[in-house]
Amino acid sequence: GYRTNYVTSNFLAETGYERDEVTDCDFSLHQAASRDGVEEQEIEQKFAQGMKDGVSVHSRMMQQRRDGSERAVFVSAIPLKDRDAVTDTVTNYVVIFSEMPAEMLDDDESGIDVDTVMSRLAERVVLVDPHGNKVVNVSEEFGLAILGGSTKRVNNLIGKDYTSDLSNQMCETPEQKLEVARLREG
Repeated sequence: GYRTNYVTSNFLAETGYERDEVTDCDFSLHQAASRDGVEEQEIEQKFAQGMKDGVSVHSRMMQQRRDGSERAVFVSAIPLKDRDAVTDTVTNYVVIFSEMPAEMLDDDESGIDVDTVMSRLAERVVLVDPHGNKVVNVSEEFGLAILGGSTKRVNNLIGKDYTSDLSNQMCETPEQKLEVARLREG
């Protein structure tokens, strides 16, 4: 299984957990229990199988805070692959918990496919070394959506300075510039 290497300060603030309670531990979704426990088992199995298969996994769920209260989240696990390997070897997963209004957990009758919207937003990941501000890895979905799937453009991004080279290399259209601006904000 996977181990949690890092959590953001925002995750800690939203859930009330201490960093040492969740890092260097087996990966957990910190799900809130339901009456029968079936839904939690299904979600856990879905994530375990998806991560074993090396694919992105997404789900809506209730997450339990340290104090026992709950929050509605959309959770995404996005694989980051070794770009130097001959095969698509997953080196890490980035797991994103996006808080959402509880009413969005139920199927929406407005016609908006919440799952699709949330998963597309979550899958566009650029992993940056915090010490050198260098791009370490780029998710396949980011490469497809922002760089047009060009392997050369994705590989050229690795090792570059995030703040200057990312915008210059990727942005050919106003829509792409807006996407990069959103990534920087969020």
